Amino acid sequence: MTDWQAVVDKSAELANGYLASGIRPTLRQVHYRLVSLQVGGYQNTVNCYKALSRKLVDARKDGLIPWNGLANHMTNEEQITIARAIKRIENANLPIEEQVALKRKELQSTPRAFDTGPELEDLSKSSRKARQTTESR
Repeated sequence: MTDWQAVVDKSAELANGYLASGIRPTLRQVHYRLVSLQVGGYQNTVNCYKALSRKLVDARKDGLIPWNGLANHMTNEEQITIARAIKRIENANLPIEEQVALKRKELQSTPRAFDTGPELEDLSKSSRKARQTTESR
C-alpha cells in the first residue's frame, strides 16, 4: 500500500529543490526519483505514475508546488490545441450571441490561406476555356 502523503511530501521537496537549483523537473523525473528512493511504498508502475500525476495536480492546487514547478514538454501545437479546448469550454457558458461574436472575432484575426490569387469564378472561367481549347483540337 502506498503512503501517498509521504510520496506527495517528498515530491514537493524534490520539485522545490530542483526549482531552487534553477531546474524545472518533469513528472517523469520526480517519478523515477521516488522509485529510486523507495518513498512510501511507491513503485515503478503505470498506476503509481498516473496516481502521482493526479496527486501532484492537487499539490499544486494546495500550493505545495508552484503551478509552473513541473516542466511540461508539449509541442506548441499540443499547447494551442489544449488552449483552444479550454477556451471552447469557457465560452460554452456564454450566451449564444457572445459566442458568435467571439467566433467572428477569432475568424477575422486568422489569416486565410486563399486570400491571394484568382477568385473561384475566375478559376471556373479559365477551366472552361481550357476544356474548350482541348475539345476543339
